[in-house]
Amino acid sequence: MKRSLFSPGFAALAGLGLVLAGPAARAADVAQFNLLKGQTFLQTGTGAPVASSPSNFVMQSEGNAQVMGALTNMTFTKPSAQVVSLSADGDGGFRFEQAFSSMADLNTAFPGGTYTVTMQTVSDGTRAVALLLDGDLYPDTPHISNFTAAQAVVPSQDFTLTWDTWFSGTAQDIIQVRIVDGGNQDVFSSPEQGQPGALTGLSTAFLIPARKLRPGQTYGVEVVFGRSSDFNQSSYPGATGLAAYFKRLQFQLVTTGTPTGPTAGEFELVFNFFPGTFDGTNGSVSFPQYLGYYFALYNIDNDTNYPASVTFTGPGGSGLTNVPSQVNGSSFGSSAFYSSPAVFFSPGNLPQGAIYSPTQPSGGIYTVGYKTSNYMFNLLDPLAADQQILVVPTVVLSATNTIQEIRWTYKTTNGATVGPQAFMENIEIRVNGTSGGRLYDGGNDYNSRILPAVTNHTPTASVPWTNVSSIQMLFVDTVGNQYVSYWDRATQPVEITTTGLPNATQGTPYSFLLSSQGGTQPVSWSLLSGFLPSGLFLSAGTGEILGTPGENGSFPLTFQARDTAQAVTNRALTLFVAAGSFPAPVLTNAARLGNGQLKVVLGAVSNQTYTLESSTNLINWVPRVTLLATNAQMDLIDPDALAMFPRLFYRMRIGRTFGTAFNFHFYAPGGNFGAGLTPTPGFPVALNSYSANFDTENARSNPPPASVLFTGPNGSSLSSGPADAQNSNLGYGEARFQSAVVFNPVVPPGGAWTVNYHGSNLTFTVPAPQAASRLVIPVPTATLTGGNLTSVSWVYKDATTGATLGQPPGHLTGVQVQVDVQGQGRVYNSENVPPGTTSVGGISGVVWNDVVNLFMVYDDSLGNHYVVNFNRP
Repeated sequence: MKRSLFSPGFAALAGLGLVLAGPAARAADVAQFNLLKGQTFLQTGTGAPVASSPSNFVMQSEGNAQVMGALTNMTFTKPSAQVVSLSADGDGGFRFEQAFSSMADLNTAFPGGTYTVTMQTVSDGTRAVALLLDGDLYPDTPHISNFTAAQAVVPSQDFTLTWDTWFSGTAQDIIQVRIVDGGNQDVFSSPEQGQPGALTGLSTAFLIPARKLRPGQTYGVEVVFGRSSDFNQSSYPGATGLAAYFKRLQFQLVTTGTPTGPTAGEFELVFNFFPGTFDGTNGSVSFPQYLGYYFALYNIDNDTNYPASVTFTGPGGSGLTNVPSQVNGSSFGSSAFYSSPAVFFSPGNLPQGAIYSPTQPSGGIYTVGYKTSNYMFNLLDPLAADQQILVVPTVVLSATNTIQEIRWTYKTTNGATVGPQAFMENIEIRVNGTSGGRLYDGGNDYNSRILPAVTNHTPTASVPWTNVSSIQMLFVDTVGNQYVSYWDRATQPVEITTTGLPNATQGTPYSFLLSSQGGTQPVSWSLLSGFLPSGLFLSAGTGEILGTPGENGSFPLTFQARDTAQAVTNRALTLFVAAGSFPAPVLTNAARLGNGQLKVVLGAVSNQTYTLESSTNLINWVPRVTLLATNAQMDLIDPDALAMFPRLFYRMRIGRTFGTAFNFHFYAPGGNFGAGLTPTPGFPVALNSYSANFDTENARSNPPPASVLFTGPNGSSLSSGPADAQNSNLGYGEARFQSAVVFNPVVPPGGAWTVNYHGSNLTFTVPAPQAASRLVIPVPTATLTGGNLTSVSWVYKDATTGATLGQPPGHLTGVQVQVDVQGQGRVYNSENVPPGTTSVGGISGVVWNDVVNLFMVYDDSLGNHYVVNFNRP
């Protein structure tokens, strides 16, 4: 889980405890938890910083799990014994923050002293850890000592940012620096604690290397001082607890260079080598080998009536002199892209529409003529002539002819092997398939970046070598330019050529055109997996992604292009939507219907997708209804009965909430009705079998049940067992996959259960179900009217002795009645009612003589499902 640095500051300060205490002794359900007090300041000149807002004193707390779902609840208790609850953050953790206008108010609400953090976990039970947050150990307020110099940074040179000495700072304190651009995207930051070059409380300077920043720009900078009050790794082995104080300074840094003035859109250059080939599994190319061409790319959004083309003009020698775009995605609503013609550095055999320039492009002002405006972009000299390094691959195959490893060397234009160069930032690998689409991407995600010093990579997916048509090896340089080497194995079939999606912003219109080549054009587009953010839609005919995103985050998507010959290609891409302003959904006029369902009025934005979620504890939320808003106000009804819950909380979220759940179904024979209306069980009644169940909510697509495989711990009798198609249920947006019924053992063990879903293993840490001790027998009595079943009542009996229980056991959470009739199967399925309810009525259309089975079903507090079957002769 990647968090923005010091937003609000949890992750970085948590690192302080890790540095002070050293490595954890063992893995725990919880990775870290903390209590923090801090302030934020602004510096706008050489004078003293000022408070960022009237309420800049904050109390914060956070807990992060090692794996999603391992931490189920979190609170902390003040020294006054008042308990404060944290809220789930949607990322598997819990968070709390409260702002105050003065330190006195902060300390009144949260006085110094010993706090107790209490965490409820899946495997480690309830853990309570004491942390001392006392002494008001606030660091000095950071103050930039070379603020004037920071307003005129030369981006082509190293710049050292300096600040006043933290007079009481020590090597155990932390300092962190973060730089963001005008769109709040990370540009550069100091190393995390424990990494080489990390800053401590003794540091007074931070080096920003040359070419990390661009000319004529204004950047946002944060400098944070942090000091620990307490840390604890002994009370909860494997987890780190931290209490700390921090102060954060925000200011602007400005680079020299020609200010470009107001601009719209994004501009970048792309450099390419001519393709090499594979000689067996070794990349091969004739030397000398030089960059073959480059092109400029311009993306723009937030406009309408896009022109058919734009013009590109660059500095002298760029080859771009008021030239019209060659490729465009115009007239697509809220955004468009335009690509310049390819500019070749050699005059021979130019492709149609290409441009020849004897020199490679330089830095300077690049201008895009857009409608009646000229938008200027000030670029540093790319120094492409000095950065001509090919990344030459060698593929290592396994015994089954799949790619086991990709190794590479760096070669100069003359074929000399060299080491990684200082101008290389990271490596990316793209493996393309013969039947279309991307087979594998390596190093393209922030959390899996490949550093240039690394010269080998093991794919995390199985890639048959016979399915590979080409591999692209590229490096990204320190200013963000890409240098791409192509290595071909076969003629390209239809292929999606889009390798990345422009970032979107929540609440801002967006449009981007997917592109393809090869095959028999045109192609039709679809989403193979994943959901576009709420408010965005994919045009099947044009490949345009269009709309206004109403939610932010990262959205993994797999697009499919199908040509007219029905050949298909897939491409996995991720769309990032930055946080922006967008109306929150509003629920009003809540009312109970006669059947116990809840009806509310949703205040929404048209063409946005919303999900209604419910919870019984404000911790675990379940998707209930997902819909596309067609009006600003819509009536919404939860399809399930709600009156059976003692309390139920609702919230509305923009977008689809994907959820998974794992539980067990346990089966027990309850006995026969005989000629009467109440069966006589043969006590003791015992469980005779179980099945494992895996549920999904809002899955873009669900695989055939036979491809969903269940594997349990030793003793479960399930090892890659396929789901039973007859008992699995695949609906739109939701599905239940049920394993085959297991008769030995009748109760499975707890532990790690794995479900292979869509080819990926999902692991659930499941507590021991304690099913034998949780078996209770609801013995039903049928009530008939004119031979038809009209109601069912029941009493709870001890499964061993048959004694009637005065009240339902505490572990029961809901009860259902299900009725099957001869030749029709299930004809009645009651709502889930509270355990204290002992009857359901209103049954109609069920002839008692046709009934073959009546099932009493209940759920327990572990989420497991019990089915007690009563037969009729």
